[in-house]
Amino acid sequence: EHLFSCTLDTKIFVWDLVNKTKKSELVSHRQPINYLIVSQNSTLISSSETGEIRVWDTERLLLLDSIESLAPRITAMCGLDSYPGFLVVSEEQNQQERSIRLWNLKEGAEELAHSG
Repeated sequence: EHLFSCTLDTKIFVWDLVNKTKKSELVSHRQPINYLIVSQNSTLISSSETGEIRVWDTERLLLLDSIESLAPRITAMCGLDSYPGFLVVSEEQNQQERSIRLWNLKEGAEELAHSG
């Protein structure tokens, strides 16, 4: 059993809940991490506010995928129980427009996008 936490120094910490110790650190982001989601199939998804998204294998603690600039400024992110992916809410640079994007992890592609 693991717990994942993120910090402003761009690292994800993996905690062993049984032994109550830090098991590992996951490093790949260039900017502070603001969201972590544990998704289907032992997958961890992390994002920075600037749009970097990383997909991790929680069992092997390995980086599976890097998604650059999915959105200019991520303001919310969530996993979906019945869907193999995640939802990203972002704000455009001018802060006048927002978007919602649905990312499919199986396909490795954006499946749906709406701006307004």
